[in-house]
Amino acid sequence: GRTSLHLAAFSGHWQTVRQLIHYGASLDEPAGAGDTMLHWAVKKGNFEAVDELLHYGATDSLRDITNWTPLHRACYQNHEGIARLLTRNGADVNATNDANQTPIMIATGEGFVKVVDLLLKSPNIELELRNRSHRYYNCTALDMAVKAGNIHMVKRLVEKGATIDS
Repeated sequence: GRTSLHLAAFSGHWQTVRQLIHYGASLDEPAGAGDTMLHWAVKKGNFEAVDELLHYGATDSLRDITNWTPLHRACYQNHEGIARLLTRNGADVNATNDANQTPIMIATGEGFVKVVDLLLKSPNIELELRNRSHRYYNCTALDMAVKAGNIHMVKRLVEKGATIDS
C-alpha cells in the first residue's frame, strides 16, 4: 500500500516529503507494483527528485515486481541524465530483470544511443549476457543492435568488446 510519503510525493508536495523523511519515513517502502519512491521519481523523469532521494539514502538496487531497478526504468524511458546520476551513485549496470534483460539491452532495444553510450562507459559492463525477452529472445545487446539495424550501436558495442561470433 501507499504510505504518507508516497501520497505526498505523488501529489508533488516535496516540502512535505522532506519533512516526512526528516521524521524517519522509509524511502524504500514499496507501493503498488513494488515501486519505491525512487522508481516513481525515475518513471516521472524527475531528475531533482531522484537526486534528492539518493542524497537522503534511497536504495538504487531495489526491484519492482518484474525485477526492474530504477536504472532499467531510466534506460527504458531514455532518461539519460537520471541514468548518469544512478550509475554515478553505484547502480548495477548488469542487473537483470525477469526477462534477464540488463539496462543496456533495454536501451539498445529502444534505440537510445546516448543512454547506450553512457552505459558503455562503465568499466564493469557485461556485454555477453543473453535475455529471455519475447521480442529479442536469447540475444545479447549486440544482437539486439544488429536486429534493429543500428550501425552506431553495433560499432560502439564491438569497440567496447562485444563478441561478434557468439
